[in-house]
Amino acid sequence: MKKVAILFLVFFVFACQKEKSTADSPTEAYKMLYRAVKSKNPEEIKKWLSNGTLMLAEAKANMEKSSVEKVIKNGFTETTFSAAMPEIRDERISGDFGAVEVWNERRRLWEDLPFVKEAEVSFEFVGDDRAKVTETAKAIQGMEVIEEANKVYGRKRALFSEAEEIAKKLLDAGATAKVDNTSWRLAVGEIFSGVYKSPGKPRSLIEREAANMASQSMPPQANVNVDSANVNKAEKKVAR
Repeated sequence: MKKVAILFLVFFVFACQKEKSTADSPTEAYKMLYRAVKSKNPEEIKKWLSNGTLMLAEAKANMEKSSVEKVIKNGFTETTFSAAMPEIRDERISGDFGAVEVWNERRRLWEDLPFVKEAEVSFEFVGDDRAKVTETAKAIQGMEVIEEANKVYGRKRALFSEAEEIAKKLLDAGATAKVDNTSWRLAVGEIFSGVYKSPGKPRSLIEREAANMASQSMPPQANVNVDSANVNKAEKKVAR
């Protein structure tokens, strides 16, 4: 019975991990991304890339006449080339923006990776008087809007705080709306678009700045490279 119970527990834990599709922190999001890259599953990798990063991947694929799956296969970071889970440190969070430093084995340096906290906001309205809801939804940039007879519905992925604001607008317009699938995701695309806001300096940069300041504050060293010929002359004068 004990063996059966242990096997059931192991299976249950594995099943929960497999089904997990959200990350509660940038550190957890990186770990999930790393595992997805190692599994070579493009759909799983996409779960851990922000909306802006997926848009960047599409643009890069079009420019290179390639596929999105090929562009994202390494998760937009060299750290995933590591054979084992790389060291992760210095997690920083400020609002919907976060970062962690991950050791880049190839370059032998700490890579500061950006993350954003995103969520999906969805809405639905059923009724003949759907004009106000439809107008409100269509005014929201990037919102998917689908109209069917007397029904209108849609969804959009956005920063968590933005998703909550969007849901409130739709609720005020008369629709039912909800915010779900909240998760941290890698935000390389947000860096390129200028949306990303740094949650603070990484430890590696702080350490370099401290080292530079220490070297600049060191007192100047005395010049000990004295000409031996001049020393000999001086010694002779003293002897006389």
